[in-house]
Amino acid sequence: MTPRKKTEDSVFWGWSRAAAVFVIGAVVGFATNYWVSYRSDYRSDLEARLSAFSELNTEVSDHLRTLFEVAEGERQKRPEDVEALRKSLYDSVTEAQTLSARIGNTDTLLAMYQDAAVALQSASQKVTGPLDASPLMEAASDYLVAERQLREAALGSYKSIL
Repeated sequence: MTPRKKTEDSVFWGWSRAAAVFVIGAVVGFATNYWVSYRSDYRSDLEARLSAFSELNTEVSDHLRTLFEVAEGERQKRPEDVEALRKSLYDSVTEAQTLSARIGNTDTLLAMYQDAAVALQSASQKVTGPLDASPLMEAASDYLVAERQLREAALGSYKSIL
């Protein structure tokens, strides 16, 4: 009876080992698949957010060019110009908030961006020509620096995902 007992034990442990390897392999496979899927979804969402953020900032830049022409005295300021910039800035700040929430650890950069956008909006309302263009130029410079820093943080997050 002893030899038969060993055979039953070895068969039991053989099947047990095979079952354990199968279960562990399934768990590792599931975890790997989940991570790859998460990473892919994260990267595609972040890429879409970055693209939307870039498009909105291009729109802001286009409206700024119009106001720069006012600051240079080449054209008269119209209320539509200021309103278009205000709307573009609002959309851009909203997208920046979404982007910042997605990448995390950018509260300081987001606050700088929001402050720069508010200062730019305020300066755009005050500019009427070359004599009072200095605040607009300073606000535009601060805005572009804050936008670049936030974009670089988002790109760094995009590149850091394994």
